[in-house]
Amino acid sequence: MDLKGQKLCESLCFYLIVLACVGAFAGGLYTQSLKNLFIIYASGVCLTALVTIPDWPFYNRHPLKWLDPVTPPPPTEGQPAGDEAEGRKKTK
Repeated sequence: MDLKGQKLCESLCFYLIVLACVGAFAGGLYTQSLKNLFIIYASGVCLTALVTIPDWPFYNRHPLKWLDPVTPPPPTEGQPAGDEAEGRKKTK
C-alpha cells in the first residue's frame, strides 16, 4: 500500500464508520429496536473492515520509487580496512 493509498484507506474507514453510525441510528429509531441498531452498525463495521483491511489493488496506484542501494568502494592497497580504517583498535 502506498502513501496515497493509506490516506484513501483512512478516509474510507472514517466515512464508512460515520455512515454506519448514522444509518444504525436512523434504522434503530425508525424501528424502535435496539437489536436492529446493533445489527445495522455491526454490518457497517464488517463492510468497513472488508473494504479497508485487505491490500486491494486500488490502494497501490502510486507506487514508491526506491533509491538504488549504494555499495562502498573496495579499500585500496595501503588503506586499512574495517575497524582500523575508522581509528578503532581491536580488543582481544
